[in-house]
Formats: sequence, structure tokens, C-alpha cells
Amino acid sequence: MTLTGARGVDDPRPSNEILRIEQVRDPGSMRVVLRGELDVFSARSAERAIEAAAAAAGSLPLTLDLRGLYACAPVGLAVFYRALHRAQASKRSFILLTSPAVRALFEEEARDPV
Repeated sequence: MTLTGARGVDDPRPSNEILRIEQVRDPGSMRVVLRGELDVFSARSAERAIEAAAAAAGSLPLTLDLRGLYACAPVGLAVFYRALHRAQASKRSFILLTSPAVRALFEEEARDPV
């Protein structure tokens, strides 16, 4: 399943500046691939896609592949943490593959937690 044009209702950006979301069933796991920019406008779409993939995966491990994100706003951390907490609550394995933009955000948060 590929979702393109994952934009919020109030998203003022042109359609070529979007988050692309793809759900991929790998042997023995479910993977959600995010490409582009995760920001306040696209976070809700990303979270819904992650929840849908987790539901479709059943008991399979869930991989969140963020290697294609070139930008990630702090709201993205909340999306990732909620996905992790849901996986832990359901005793599901959770794998996070990060991009430099996401790693920088995690490192910034670790240095200066709110």
C-alpha cells in the first residue's frame, strides 16, 4: 500500500512537498517507510499509517523506516514515541531505522529534554 499526498487539511505546501508513506509486508515483519518531510502538517497522516500497519501486522514485528526522511520536526518524535509505546504495550518487537535528520533530532532531545 502506498499513500501519496499525505497532507493535512490546513497544509499550505504545494503537493510536490509532501510526506510519502508506504506500508510493506516483509517476510516475518511489517515495515512502514516514510520519505520526505515529517512536520506538523503530516504527523497525523504518519501516525494513522503506522497504526494501520501495526493492526495489519498482527503479532509480526513492526519496522519504522525513516531513512528517507530529509527533515523531521519535533512533532515527529511524539509520533515515534507513541508508536514505540503501543508496540511495547502489545509486546510487539519494534525496529526504528533512522536518517541523519531523525538522529539529529533524537540527539538534540537527549541533550536538552523538555
